[in-house]
Amino acid sequence: MKKTIGSILIIICIISGMLFSVSADENRMYLGETTKTGWDNGYNGSNDIGRNDPHYGWSLGRFYIEGYTSSVNDSNGNPVFLKTLGNTVTLGFRLDQDIDELNGQSGLSIGEDVNGYDQYFGTARTNCGRGLLIIRKTDYQNNYEEPIIYTDYLSGVSVGADTVVEVFEEGDYEVALDYEIRENHINWDLFGNNIQGAPTFTNYRIYFRFSVRNGNCMVFPFDVVTGEELQNQSFTDNGFSLDLARSRYLNINVQRSVFVEGNNGYTEDVRFNRPASDGYQYTDEGVYTITVSNQYTGQETEKVIYVGSDPIMRAYAVTGYSLNEIQEMLLSGCTISDDGRIVTPTPTPTLPPDETLVEQAVETVAEDADDVTTSIESTVATVQLEVESSEDTIVVKKGGAGKVIAIILVLIVLGGGGVAGYMFKDKIFAFIGKKGDKPESEKQITPINETTDEEIVNSSLDDIRENEDNSEDEEIEDSEENKDVTNAEDDPPSANDEE
Repeated sequence: MKKTIGSILIIICIISGMLFSVSADENRMYLGETTKTGWDNGYNGSNDIGRNDPHYGWSLGRFYIEGYTSSVNDSNGNPVFLKTLGNTVTLGFRLDQDIDELNGQSGLSIGEDVNGYDQYFGTARTNCGRGLLIIRKTDYQNNYEEPIIYTDYLSGVSVGADTVVEVFEEGDYEVALDYEIRENHINWDLFGNNIQGAPTFTNYRIYFRFSVRNGNCMVFPFDVVTGEELQNQSFTDNGFSLDLARSRYLNINVQRSVFVEGNNGYTEDVRFNRPASDGYQYTDEGVYTITVSNQYTGQETEKVIYVGSDPIMRAYAVTGYSLNEIQEMLLSGCTISDDGRIVTPTPTPTLPPDETLVEQAVETVAEDADDVTTSIESTVATVQLEVESSEDTIVVKKGGAGKVIAIILVLIVLGGGGVAGYMFKDKIFAFIGKKGDKPESEKQITPINETTDEEIVNSSLDDIRENEDNSEDEEIEDSEENKDVTNAEDDPPSANDEE
């Protein structure tokens, strides 16, 4: 059982190692070509390596770059390695030859250059030892830094091993490995003895260029007072500064805009649009548009930062509406929140009627109707009493009913309007009688002293009705009598009449 588990673990480790090796190879690029420079000329020049050359057909070793995310070529064909967060770009070297027996030949080795120099990098003459490695960086300002020089480099490298040489940040790099090959010559004399001849020396060089760039497309604005990072569409009353996070090769532009109100609304006034500088502060009020582009990836990022306290400008920075549109929204009742959003007013909802309030209104109308009834009855009783207080016989002439009608209508309006009038229409019309009737003669009203108010009102109403009915009958009789008289006047007298 233990042997089985052990075998499984060994297999897993082997597979993991294979996967790691494949992954490492995928993120590794080999660089550099070997050229023949001559001898003792500062490793300058480039000559072909012919068939009779001791370096023909084999390589000393290979340089490589790993730890990057992706790569592209610049306009000169040189590789550009793009790194992102977490990447560590490194330069390594793998030695493929035994420096004492190059290409398996005992008389061929790496010689010691005791008085060497590199003309291209401008190094002084020195004992270079067995291999001179030079690395030089050029920064974003095209400033050549002092080259890093490793003398006797090949003496410290093991055959077949990968050796990390340097870790790189953004910049342009040049790498050169200068070395000298010593070839020993053996001569044979006439007696068959070998005589050591004078060795020959030849200089060679492995040289290449590459660049390292940040693969992101970001810039980081920070509040100049609090030091907090400002996200896109953030606000600050203090101003902000830019941190390029060592991304020296991004194209970064900052545009500052202010808005001026005129007769036709707001107009945009761009105060500047220029490349950004790392650490520069922007404190003037306005809307700042930061545009970042990466020429190697083709990506572009835009951030908008507002500096100031004007709410309209905040809304402009956040919503994307024009200032004229924002102004129209404000006139329509919208407001601007603290974070610059446009807040639309919430309409007041129409609530269903409260049943309790409806019941109360009905009760109020009913009470008003009762009051109107009481007022009408009281008024009629008052009129009756006034009639009783006068002469024993009061004549109600034509037009008296009209006055009573006016009084009742006024009471209806004051006491509840149409509701009370509708509820008591029967009593009112009964009291009024028919409009336009003409009484035959004066009507005597007998005073009643020993009856109740209700009886007085009922009696008065009955009398008025009788009076109106009699008036109709008398009008009809009068009309017939007048007709008879007219007919009598029109007829001629007969003989009997003359007699």
